[in-house]
Amino acid sequence: MSNRQTLYLLLVLAVLAGGARVYMKSYHDTYENAMQQGKNHMKFVHETVDDLQHRLESLSVAATEQGFRGHFQARAYKANMGRVGEITVAKPRRSRVANAQDQVIDIAFGDENQRFTRDQIRGFLYFSELLMPRVRTSALHLIPAQSVAGGRRPKLQTGEDREDAWAFKKLTFLHRSQVALE
Repeated sequence: MSNRQTLYLLLVLAVLAGGARVYMKSYHDTYENAMQQGKNHMKFVHETVDDLQHRLESLSVAATEQGFRGHFQARAYKANMGRVGEITVAKPRRSRVANAQDQVIDIAFGDENQRFTRDQIRGFLYFSELLMPRVRTSALHLIPAQSVAGGRRPKLQTGEDREDAWAFKKLTFLHRSQVALE
């Protein structure tokens, strides 16, 4: 074999070795990226499981009368509505929906003459339902606050707006939870 042929052979071998090295480097990078994504995904799944477990534990605590009282008291405070007076939680009863039970929660505010604006009422109801799973408003009866104060409502002139003050006559929430199949 001549020197020229040997040189070509060594050059071909060097090019093949370089190509194999580039291929293996890209394969190794792909493998490392996949491993890192798998680790990140497993970490995300683990955090999600922990979060859901914490939510489930807090849900079982919130399903007691004391849990409801704390929840609605905090929502009333955030909406600048004062203190919630009496909260009555009825015993759970079977729902018409399969595998569910309902708890009826009646809320009465401490003072019957207490007045609330529509914004306060809206904020209280919205966040009460939003922040506690499976709680919905089932009965709401509002009356103008002037009629609660004992007097008749003053006659309004044409085009005049009445005062934005309302009182709760009835406020009921429904908490629906799943029960195990028997």
